[in-house]
Amino acid sequence: MNTVGIALTAAAVGLAVVGLNPPGRLKPAGTSGDDATSVVPDPLSESQDSLRYMLEQAGLAPSWVLFFETVALNESKFNHLTGLGNPQLFPDWAEPNVDASVSSQQREQRAAARAYERNAERFRDCGHPVAEYTFGSGGWFGMLPANALAAFNGTAYQCMHPYFVFFPGASVVMAIEFARRLMSWSSWKSKPTFANLRVGWGDPSAMGNSSAISESVARLKELLSELGANPNIASMRPPILPAADPVGLFDHLDSL
Repeated sequence: MNTVGIALTAAAVGLAVVGLNPPGRLKPAGTSGDDATSVVPDPLSESQDSLRYMLEQAGLAPSWVLFFETVALNESKFNHLTGLGNPQLFPDWAEPNVDASVSSQQREQRAAARAYERNAERFRDCGHPVAEYTFGSGGWFGMLPANALAAFNGTAYQCMHPYFVFFPGASVVMAIEFARRLMSWSSWKSKPTFANLRVGWGDPSAMGNSSAISESVARLKELLSELGANPNIASMRPPILPAADPVGLFDHLDSL
């Protein structure tokens, strides 16, 4: 892989621009040799182990760990370098899904562009090209950059580079905070289950819709069974998430 310079602007605390190498596939914690953040060409199944380790390090209850694993299984098959959108706009070290239909690629890129437009004022002074917010979605959880970065709104990392959706520690924080925001919606509170939350992951406006929830329950049960977990988790009410501390959690996960 070629290295790239990625700007992580944290003007609020006086940090200079930091150059980062592209994320590589991860070696899971507890293996011999390098630690969990080593860049190594390991099989994707080991990336799943690294994901689970980070979710557990985030202090999540077991059912939350399983929920986020189902999201990653569905969105990326545990490949944190993959994504969906316009392949020509992805960083050169990413692995966009080039087998997806052109219509799905275009649809995802348009969704990323709309998410950026809704948040353009917040990102205006960050200095990153618009195309780096609007390539599509990426990472373990298939997140749109402008939506994902809302996790750090109002913090020293507000101007984190949009490509951080591909970075494992950052993407875990982004996913947790996205779930937290969805759970504040009245349409989720009306039917507070993991299945309804999964509906919102793809389309927040569809939360609370009985038909969408039924489809979500069926799909979640399939994914949970594939993970060897209790499929009834799909209809459970999620336990309380740990207190929000996106900067502290990112710093912790980034240090693992």
